[in-house]
Amino acid sequence: MVLSLPMLGLGFNLNKVEFEGRKRTLERLGYDVKELKCTQENIFEVKSLYDIAKLSTGVNFNQTKAEEVDAWLSGEDNKCTDGKDDGHISIFSKAWNFVEGMAKTVIGSVRTLATDKKKLAKFVGTAAVMAGLVAFGGPVGLAIATAAGLIGAGGLIINGVKDFITATTIANHAQTDAEAKAAYEQMGSGTLQVGVGIYCGGKIIKSLPTAQPETPPVFEEEFVANLEDVSVLVDNS
Repeated sequence: MVLSLPMLGLGFNLNKVEFEGRKRTLERLGYDVKELKCTQENIFEVKSLYDIAKLSTGVNFNQTKAEEVDAWLSGEDNKCTDGKDDGHISIFSKAWNFVEGMAKTVIGSVRTLATDKKKLAKFVGTAAVMAGLVAFGGPVGLAIATAAGLIGAGGLIINGVKDFITATTIANHAQTDAEAKAAYEQMGSGTLQVGVGIYCGGKIIKSLPTAQPETPPVFEEEFVANLEDVSVLVDNS
């Protein structure tokens, strides 16, 4: 359920990202599309213009798409859309940006690993060490890996709570719509971190081997056995 929330909003967000990305590309090419809202009619119009521009120009569209994703992740889409840039946004906008913050956290993390070779190598190396400790380290290795996993999960939870509290303060004192939208995105990101931390921590705890105590002998059975031993001694006397 934790991961289903950001993924639920992922397709919706990507449609908006694609629309905004095409708009920016068309703007750079001289098209007057800046004021178009993300409606079904405008999505179709922008796509048609985009396809025409793609066929008639030599622009490197693959590169511009990557740039648009970076722009979206950095929050350039957080603009005033209600005509009053006063830091007060609608309930729909709050919910939208909350889920968008989750989606940006997921996509941004994957994108970082895909583009930053050093961070990818560190991530893979850490995962390999943890797997090796579990597989070949025996009880000590398992204990170390478990402790490290719980520390990581705890760190996610703590950071998520901090992000959420900070974002709440920013949202309550936002002077512009962009600040308010960014704050609700940070709330979504913080909530996702807490949820993933709790989920992973729970999985780690459930995976721990539990020592099964030996079943104590039933008193009646022990008593009968002792009587039998005594009877043997009496018969041999």
